[in-house]
Amino acid sequence: ATRLKLDADYAATAAISVSAGLEQLRRDLSRPGTPLGGSDRTTTWRIGARWQPIRPLQVGCDLSSERRSARGVVSAPYDGTTLGCFGQFVLQ
Repeated sequence: ATRLKLDADYAATAAISVSAGLEQLRRDLSRPGTPLGGSDRTTTWRIGARWQPIRPLQVGCDLSSERRSARGVVSAPYDGTTLGCFGQFVLQ
């Protein structure tokens, strides 16, 4: 497998941060001595944001997308997008 991954984080202010990432994965799924084989390539990107208005409180959201192209019978194409948000309150 060959993987390339890039991530970046940026603190815009003391209370606001953003992040982004991109990953590409290529796999050779062939096995010697078997009739089954193939390859696939998966590309994933994500962006996210966090807000911490006061020390014990943090909220944020992440958006990501994954797309896989495939050749052969051991992998299948895939395309999906997710959005997730959270809130966190910590008592110290």
